[in-house]
Amino acid sequence: MRSVQLHNFQNKDIFISPDQYGRVGLEEFGISSKGAFSHDGMLRLVFDFGQLNFSVFSDEVYIELFHDNTEDEVHWHCEFNDDTVLDDIEEEGYSTKLIFNRDQFIKTAHHHNNILTVFGDFGAPVSVDVKKSAVHFLAG
Repeated sequence: MRSVQLHNFQNKDIFISPDQYGRVGLEEFGISSKGAFSHDGMLRLVFDFGQLNFSVFSDEVYIELFHDNTEDEVHWHCEFNDDTVLDDIEEEGYSTKLIFNRDQFIKTAHHHNNILTVFGDFGAPVSVDVKKSAVHFLAG
């Protein structure tokens, strides 16, 4: 994974190493608590994987977001290289787990450019807890 962008923030090239569980906290991408706030309730995450080696991907691929919004209906849309990859959503109070279809990732992977875009419409202002929120893509 080469870089990450949250909402309207500048892309940064960041090289990450997951913990033993394959988890990488959003804070490790250089996203601050102040930067993880949306006044309009629209959240946008963009992951630029560049050239991918799927042998290092975890069997379960997901993003877990902890936030301060308990709106009953948050609308999510997730695309990998312009194909829908969202398989399931688990919501519990102030957290949302977006589970992706790993097979769809492999099927739609390109040789050089691989972009995962996650859109969330909370319908009200939202702040994401970057210390608790994490991505789980790589095998630990």
